Amino acid sequence: MKAVILAAGMGSRLGHYTEQIPKCMLKVGQKTIIEHAIEVLSGFGIKRFVIVTGHKGRKLRKFLTTNFDLDFTFVHNHVYRETNNIYSFYLGIKDVWEDVILLNSDVYFHPGIFERLYLAPINRFLLVVDDQKPLGEEEMKVVIENSKILRISKRIPPKEANGEYIGMAKIPEKYLGLLKECAEQIMEEIGAGVFYEEAIQRIIDMGNEVYYVSTQKMPWVEVDFPHELTFARRIYRNLV
Repeated sequence: MKAVILAAGMGSRLGHYTEQIPKCMLKVGQKTIIEHAIEVLSGFGIKRFVIVTGHKGRKLRKFLTTNFDLDFTFVHNHVYRETNNIYSFYLGIKDVWEDVILLNSDVYFHPGIFERLYLAPINRFLLVVDDQKPLGEEEMKVVIENSKILRISKRIPPKEANGEYIGMAKIPEKYLGLLKECAEQIMEEIGAGVFYEEAIQRIIDMGNEVYYVSTQKMPWVEVDFPHELTFARRIYRNLV
């Protein structure tokens, strides 16, 4: 199993916090967001990582190779300013042919959330979903029926959604080829300014089953704004 971590975003909504570093290098407690994630994943035996870089990618690469004795493959998204995360997603999985843990690098999470994903059935395509959080327009929402994801999009009306996809997934090898094809098709049809969840929706529409794992009320946050960085630090204080 290999982890693919998407870390190309500019983090512009965090203002001065990310002028000199990628947002995954922001400190939460004594460690950075990505440091926390890699320590959690490696604690479950995952030692090989594909890191898709963009904004301040050299700093991230130096930081990780200096602080971890792990097997890193770095893929740089040279057009990170002009693309959304579907292109980083495609770059990350393009040369991988084994089971994948997919993670957005700006997610700070309780280790128990990843444990639930890791211990779930390996042959299932699984997304981690917060099925308790109040939903608004901005969230990557999902519609669930009988433990299966039927729809995934920010465009789903909040009243129709059952939860929010938190940016963490387990993808069996057998789905990777199809995901790559779908991502390529979407970028050819409508460009790379969309989210990778479009590719997940497309394989669902083709009849493939995608399941979910609940966060079970354990805390997590996607750090896009300063107040979410503050919330991540609150999670950290409750963990130590």
